[in-house]
Amino acid sequence: MKRLITILLLAVSCIAFSQSAEPILRIETGMHIAKSNRISTDAAGKYLLTSSQDKTSRLWDASTGTLLKIFRIPIGGITEGKIYACALSTDGKIAALGGLTGDEWDDSYCIYLVSTQTGNIIHRIKGLPTAIRDIEFSPDGRWMAAGLSDYGVRIFDTGGWGEYKKFEGYGSDVYNIAFKPGGGIATACYDGKIRIYNSRFELLTEKSGLGGQQVYSLAFNPMGNLLAVGYNDAAVVEVRDAADLSLLYKPSVKGAENEISGLLVLSFSADGSKLYAGGGFQKPDKDGYWKRVVRCWSNAGKGPYSDLLLMKNTILDIKALPNGSMAVLGSYPDIAIISSSDDVNWYMSAGNNDYSTIDKSHFRINSTGSSIGFTPYLEQAYSFDVLQRKLLGEQSLFPSPVEANAGTTVTEWQTSLNPTINGKRILFLESGEKCRSTDINNNGKQIVLGADWSLYLSDNNAGQIWKTSLPGEASAVNISGNDKVVIAAMKDGSIRWYSMADGKELLAFYLHADKKRWMLFTPSGYYDASPGAEDFLGWHLNNGPDNAPSFFPVSRFKEKYYRPDIIDAIFETYKEEEAITLANSRSTKKIVTGQSDIRQKLPPTITINSPSNGSNISSNTVSISYAINSPDDAPAKNLRVLVDGRPRQRIVAQRLRRCHIPASNESGVRPFWR
Repeated sequence: MKRLITILLLAVSCIAFSQSAEPILRIETGMHIAKSNRISTDAAGKYLLTSSQDKTSRLWDASTGTLLKIFRIPIGGITEGKIYACALSTDGKIAALGGLTGDEWDDSYCIYLVSTQTGNIIHRIKGLPTAIRDIEFSPDGRWMAAGLSDYGVRIFDTGGWGEYKKFEGYGSDVYNIAFKPGGGIATACYDGKIRIYNSRFELLTEKSGLGGQQVYSLAFNPMGNLLAVGYNDAAVVEVRDAADLSLLYKPSVKGAENEISGLLVLSFSADGSKLYAGGGFQKPDKDGYWKRVVRCWSNAGKGPYSDLLLMKNTILDIKALPNGSMAVLGSYPDIAIISSSDDVNWYMSAGNNDYSTIDKSHFRINSTGSSIGFTPYLEQAYSFDVLQRKLLGEQSLFPSPVEANAGTTVTEWQTSLNPTINGKRILFLESGEKCRSTDINNNGKQIVLGADWSLYLSDNNAGQIWKTSLPGEASAVNISGNDKVVIAAMKDGSIRWYSMADGKELLAFYLHADKKRWMLFTPSGYYDASPGAEDFLGWHLNNGPDNAPSFFPVSRFKEKYYRPDIIDAIFETYKEEEAITLANSRSTKKIVTGQSDIRQKLPPTITINSPSNGSNISSNTVSISYAINSPDDAPAKNLRVLVDGRPRQRIVAQRLRRCHIPASNESGVRPFWR
């Protein structure tokens, strides 16, 4: 009997850490849709790499902002696959990605090393004890460093990716690492200490922060004699001697004196003449819109400053490019390149609508849940009727959420760890999770709480009825008049319907920021879409922990999943399974439900091996090396090549993976392959 119990425990352990092979629905708009954390560049400044909590990393052309590649890693539940840190190798050929990565199946964390040309995972550094907060390559490309939560820093030799050194004795999270020009490294930790190591990675000195305890960012100047320091818990910027960490001077933070984490990320320009900073510090622009400020000081931080009002939310990273420009990443997410003259070369932001306003009265719903109203931040009001598929640029007249109703009152709920219901403290929110929104049903007996990563239903005695995980923060919630559904406006730009009976998701609505293209989809992937919006949704398929996942737009499976009738039936049954059954009973065609056939009906894919990403072709011909992954029962029969967006030549697919294509008579054209 004892042996049997041991075997059963081993079986449970294996199941707990296995990777799901089930297809996972993901929104895809061509830009990050969740908080972005880091930006990196190669030594030549040709590329930018960004990481995001949307579980993707993206490669951009630094000169134009053109998206070159989307890097996908294996993902799992709510947190598995969130990418906090990213770094480009000096030659731009490898993207190192880490965060909440690998824990779900390895019971430890990992860093994925991805080929920037193919998107394939070429190696995985496993066995890290906690989440990865920052990754940096040394200027000579020999070393890679990773900052961890609570467990210090790891140094890896890029020759074979083995661990070379551990920095231990850290008391909190390491949010930033900076390699010193010429050799050496500095680390920033929330334990309040700044540490300097020499080129052999031996500790030279450490000092506590003067301005605050949560040391967030560090930046060496190009000469390696100055170290700029930024804090998350103090409105101060310091420039220190890079040898002994003595304080040399404090750049002016005028206007941001009371802004905690106002100027928390720092970077010197490529020539060291300027110091740049950003964070939560914001000012209104000429039109009254509040923008996060990029501050630039002359004379390496000792001179006067200028402020550029630029990003929509907290600035979380700034990196210098060799040509004198600066790459800026905002958490919104948004990305910008500032020229050496502090002009904006290009700027792009997420295609999401932002529902995270303090006033939740804009968020409205009718009695059946089939019609909603919303007002994106600093924009006009809109309403959407699901059954009529009608989007109108006008305020909905349906009810807003309330914090007091029928004798029940919710207090202290806005961005709170401990809201109260009728004076009783709620105890069921997860540790560190903040309440963001609330609503009370008609009889005052049920209360919905939208939080950072969960949606809760409570009774009026502050007792939890159910909890359901969310894809992001619930910025606003509202219960339908018939108490059948609650809608939640999400940080990823979606609005989602959940059953009041059991908390199960029923439906999602995604409206692009252009206010023209929209999608409706169920958790099983049945959808309806406006023209041009069909590819905003796709299936993510894990291919094992060491392989890059596959991703296919739902339009590739339109014959099965384009089901407007199932969307309509949701508001008759308020259960997805019953809606599918009801819609199928009304359909004249044979319907097969379930996701099991997706892997059996995958379309062919193509990978370009050369030319490299973002190549400019000036000759009259270009040689293309490519690889085709084609299912046995659906072989690729031909390829279509586009040059400057126009078809040039049709190619019959052969075993040969190289073709010779006439490029153009124009110089500098970019070929595109589909």
